Amino acid sequence: MALILMATIGALAINHWLHSPLNLSGDKTIAIAPGDTLGKISYQLARENIVKYPRWLITYARLTGQTLVVAGEYRIAAHLSPYQLLQHLQSGEVITYQVTLVEGLTFNDFLATLAGQEKLIPRLPGKNFAAIKKLLALDIHHPEGWFYPDTYHYTSSNSDADILLTAHNKMRRVLTEEWHQRADNLPYKNAYEALIMASIIEKETGTAGERREIAGVFVRRLQKPMRLQTDPTVIYGLGDAYQGNIRKKHLRQASPYN
Repeated sequence: MALILMATIGALAINHWLHSPLNLSGDKTIAIAPGDTLGKISYQLARENIVKYPRWLITYARLTGQTLVVAGEYRIAAHLSPYQLLQHLQSGEVITYQVTLVEGLTFNDFLATLAGQEKLIPRLPGKNFAAIKKLLALDIHHPEGWFYPDTYHYTSSNSDADILLTAHNKMRRVLTEEWHQRADNLPYKNAYEALIMASIIEKETGTAGERREIAGVFVRRLQKPMRLQTDPTVIYGLGDAYQGNIRKKHLRQASPYN
């Protein structure tokens, strides 16, 4: 009888603790790495004075089959109870961040933007395009234009490579849709050539109303054929040699981009 009474009192005490507020001084942020167990996390929470009785939390989770936790960063509200905390760590409602790949920037600019995101796992720094291409299993010969400029959301479990691959896959989807809706008799062999021209036109003018006319000029030059002789392609062809001024000799210069 005494053992039953003690067990009952113990169960009531654990139940009361499970549903009482954590009484933190303020909200906390914790990180769960992929592969972390509830046991490891519980004792981590104890060291950070978030959970007072980690063994009780582990025992309750095992008895109720709630030992799996989802990796990521979590914001722990001060008013949560240990029971609610356990539910929260299983919900997958992790803290999210966002990064914007700005339209008109180069591939190297995109890499620099991703490198500036502290919460992304760095897998790309120090790699050239050949290494990145192999890492992401990309079937492309040149990186420019193959990554869709947009705002992407991620968690602390994501890497810069994840964002880049997502941007590439989105560009492929959008490009395929647009290519199927193209006008007739255009001088482009494939969707990527059309994408390059769209990028050149956007670089040439910031006024949407001028783009159709400029596109027509470029189409006629390609049909002749002749050099595009437009600032964006000349500047890109000059690379580091571009010093802010374009001369006549630059316009006549033969390059894969002009």
